[in-house]
Amino acid sequence: MISLSSREFTLELAKFVAELMYEDIPPEVVARTKLAILDALGIALGAYGTQHSLVKAVVNIAQISSQVKESTIIGDGRKVSCLEASWANSTLANVLDFSDGHFAAGHINDRVVPPALAVAERGHATGKEFLTSVLAGYEVYIRLAYSMFKTTDPASLRTPYFVALGPIAVSASAGKLLGLAPRQIAGAMGLASSIQVCGAQYATSGGNEKDLTPGHESRRGVLAAMLAGEGVMGSTDILEGSRGLGKALSDGFEPDELIKGLGRGYKITDCYFKPYSACKYLHSSIEAASKVWQKHRPDPEEIEKITITTNAASASRANYDIKSHVSAIFSHPYQVAVALREGGSDLPIYWEKKMKDGVIGRLLEKTKMVPDPKFDEMYKNRLKNGATWPAEVTVQMKNGAIYRETVMNPKGDPQSPMSPEEVHEKFIALASMTLPRGKVDRVIDTIANLDSIEDVNRLSSFLS
Repeated sequence: MISLSSREFTLELAKFVAELMYEDIPPEVVARTKLAILDALGIALGAYGTQHSLVKAVVNIAQISSQVKESTIIGDGRKVSCLEASWANSTLANVLDFSDGHFAAGHINDRVVPPALAVAERGHATGKEFLTSVLAGYEVYIRLAYSMFKTTDPASLRTPYFVALGPIAVSASAGKLLGLAPRQIAGAMGLASSIQVCGAQYATSGGNEKDLTPGHESRRGVLAAMLAGEGVMGSTDILEGSRGLGKALSDGFEPDELIKGLGRGYKITDCYFKPYSACKYLHSSIEAASKVWQKHRPDPEEIEKITITTNAASASRANYDIKSHVSAIFSHPYQVAVALREGGSDLPIYWEKKMKDGVIGRLLEKTKMVPDPKFDEMYKNRLKNGATWPAEVTVQMKNGAIYRETVMNPKGDPQSPMSPEEVHEKFIALASMTLPRGKVDRVIDTIANLDSIEDVNRLSSFLS
């Protein structure tokens, strides 16, 4: 391991961000970054289309608190300051819990894409500049996670670690768009690390703080970059310093992970897309339950017992009292019940409608979570051999029949990735909740041709 005092890791990472050029990016990484942008915008459009009370509140507050008209609120179309657009749009991109992610880093495109778009709009950046800044944000985010939390079980942490990673990655991405020098970007990263604290009680109690967290991260990251551009600098050794984030947040900080192979490969290619609008921990059980339904079409009223077997960390996501869409996002029993009744997953925003006739509620009462040591071992080694959150769903019918399905790598995992065509289908389904089909197709075409867009405001003009 490299000595913490031997290198300026924060500054080296900032220098990479500042000097990264579109022309340096391999075609396959360009294509993957475009999909990440498409996915994030689709999720935000879908969230806006639900017209959920939280969505309405966020959009209204962003408009009320903004005096300048710089950047577009996705779905709504009105322009607000780039700070408020970053906040509102990252919130929209997170509400449905549909954003992409990385096994070491959590969710990313809800935190990186909206603020990059907001700052790009403000500065009339080109499509290439926008895409490059998004990729830079991904690289910083994932490298931060690897350096601090590679061997850590996210469920074991007292606070979700992305509240620290998101603002720093956003400050780097925004700083690049603002044309900051390496030392300014490092200073912005230092400012962005003035951490917001967020507990994970929402996973149990269903609170809306979960929805708002990415918005706060994005706004703070953009603000940090803007302040650095005005000469207000944070610690340029914020990551490796003797009292920096590495020591503050991790017992096993590995600073060499921040710069190892930097520029020779891009970690965005290791990310997954989500086919199901739920916590990633639940995807194997959702898919297993869907397979039971596809093969056997069990009558929900004839089900005697449901057993969900998974690793211990995943089994803790076991809400039985569904109070909000957030409760639904983090509930194995709820998601499996929906899959067994309807044949698949649905947007958690519709939880009240699904609970209304009592069928889902009765299935929840029949569901038991069982942690399995062999699944625990697979989960611990998920970064080594690709095993993620395997699950087995067993359905026992009143007539004695038993239906069982096991899923080791659900759709979306690196071993079973969503194809570009499937990501496009997901975008079309979500974006169509807000946009007419003509505009949906224009967004797809514009992102496919970002390389030739002279002003990213062209893309934003199609987002409402």
